[in-house]
Amino acid sequence: MLKLDVVIITYKRRALLQRCLESVLKRADVKVIVVASGDDPETRDYLESLRSACENIEPVYLKGRFSKSAARNIALNRSDADMVFFLDDDSFVGDGTIKKIIEKFAEHGDVDVIGGPNITPEGSSGFQRAAGYALSSAFIAWSMRKRFKMGKKERFCDDRMLTLCNLAFRKKVFEGMECPFDERLYYNEENLLLQRMKMKGVKMLYCPGAYVYHQRRNNIALFAEQVFRSGEGRALMTAIMPGSFLPVYSVPVLALGFALLGRGPLLAGLVLLYCGSALLNALFVTIREKENRKVFFALCIMPFAAHFSYALGTCAGLLRIPFACKKKNLVSTEYAYLLPETEK
Repeated sequence: MLKLDVVIITYKRRALLQRCLESVLKRADVKVIVVASGDDPETRDYLESLRSACENIEPVYLKGRFSKSAARNIALNRSDADMVFFLDDDSFVGDGTIKKIIEKFAEHGDVDVIGGPNITPEGSSGFQRAAGYALSSAFIAWSMRKRFKMGKKERFCDDRMLTLCNLAFRKKVFEGMECPFDERLYYNEENLLLQRMKMKGVKMLYCPGAYVYHQRRNNIALFAEQVFRSGEGRALMTAIMPGSFLPVYSVPVLALGFALLGRGPLLAGLVLLYCGSALLNALFVTIREKENRKVFFALCIMPFAAHFSYALGTCAGLLRIPFACKKKNLVSTEYAYLLPETEK
């Protein structure tokens, strides 16, 4: 039988980590590698208490705060399973998700990457529900929306349908890669990895039955920051791998430039069209989901926040290219990390 390890990266979010771990441990008998960055006694005490009662937990404590890419590379070096399944600490698995992933790897011998949707948890606040609707909206997220909503059927895909809060790999696909997750990136690192794999002919499968719940940002500032980081990561990723660029990624930047520099009736007409589309989108989603007025008003401003933030993030990423691309990937096996007392 195929063996699977779960990898969770965390940084000072003990409560969220506990929810994530409990969702895994009560649904599957798998090893869980938890990489904790930073000086965080609360998380360490929790993991050590859990580790003493559950042999499936393997914590790794890093000295200082490490990038997510570096932490994931370290976790990969610790795994000896056939497959590795990445989760974020603010996500948690649905019923049957891990079993479904193992079954699909066994069923599709030529598939090396499997992922599924990340959906908004029940009990989320009105703003968090609105954020989930926004991320799964074609008007706001275009083809990337498929990461955030339940699809109807399995399909072969690329990075536009996959995300690291719910992503599994055959371990063999990393053979020959010193640093699979490019440590020059702190966002979009999985997109770059998946694009590189796509260029090598690696098959990827979107499986709607392999879903996780993922906590959404709980205010407009955090939502805008999330989208800003995505735009910044996309710009840096494009500099590292120009072939990964698609024209749709430039639309927010071009729209922002036209809005700032344009003049006359054409600009006014386009602004009115955009505002009207945002209003109709918010109204449609509110009615479809039977939501309240607070969600409606949040949905009205989210297109502006998302597209403006993405455009600014892309511009910031373009400015950072000369500095980021000079950085070298560090060899994660040489990182000094702190082992639990029982292993010293």
